[in-house]
Formats: sequence, C-alpha cells, structure tokens
Amino acid sequence: MSETAPRSPFFRALGIGLTLGNYLGAITIINVGLGVVSGLAMWAWGMPGPLLWGVAGFVLNYIPYIGAMAGTIGGVIVALLVFDDMTRPLLVGLTFLALTSLEGQFVTPQFVSRRLQLNEVVVFLTVALWAWLWSVIGMIVAVPILVVMRVLADHIPGLEKFGNFL
Repeated sequence: MSETAPRSPFFRALGIGLTLGNYLGAITIINVGLGVVSGLAMWAWGMPGPLLWGVAGFVLNYIPYIGAMAGTIGGVIVALLVFDDMTRPLLVGLTFLALTSLEGQFVTPQFVSRRLQLNEVVVFLTVALWAWLWSVIGMIVAVPILVVMRVLADHIPGLEKFGNFL
C-alpha cells in the first residue's frame, strides 16, 4: 500500500473486498476455461450431453479435489452405460482426471499467483503444509487462507513486509 493511500477502516475494508473479489474472479475464469475444455473433450469421446459435462466441469471445479473425483467417477459411470467396451469409459475418466489435475497443479497456481502477486513457492508450500496438517480439507482451504492472509497483510499497517514476502 502506498504512503498516500487512505488508511481509514472503510478504505481498508474496500481494498480487502476488491482483492478477494479479484481472487474469486480469477478462479471463475479458470473454471470457465476448464468447463470449455472438459465439454470439448467429452464431445470428442462421443459422450452424451457434452455441454452438460462442460457445465459440470465448471461447477465441480469450485470444490477442489472432491469436484474432480465426482466428475471423473460420474464420467466413468455414464460412459459404462453408454459404451459397449471397457476401454472408452476408462479413457473418459482419465481424460477428465487429467484435465482437472493439470488445471489444479499448474494453471491455478500460475494464474492466481500472477493475478494476486503471490509467490508461487509460498502457494505450493502452503498447500503442502495444510495437506499435511488436515489432509484433503487442508488442501481445500490452503489457498483461500493464504489469499486472505495476503490481503490482510497488505491493508493492515505493520504487516506490509509479511505481505511483500507472500
């Protein structure tokens, strides 16, 4: 925060809200991209309702890890009902899993860290730490907690150096 910026609680709260909105906007853009790619992949595999699979990819991606598992399992179940062989359902599930894994491991950390100016190593270490502490629940809450910490550090006097580190 610059030296000339207002330091009243109202402007701090406004800045916090705008930054958190920026984070949610970044996640939404990523989810739209995943939804489009998921729908196209399901169309390429000949799955029924590829538009529905795209919407499911978009919505389920708001639920880290569990959403990817639900989409993968759902895709395999539908593919088992639609196709006669066992290979295509397996490939459909692997495709959905691969897309969500690539998004979760590469796209989101890169995009969020750039958009919110977070250190990529800190994002990775935060997810690893919270995964170790709380398993899947920790992985779900790791990045949102880090974002809130960064935003608060940027807007609370005395924590600017911590915010710069993040």
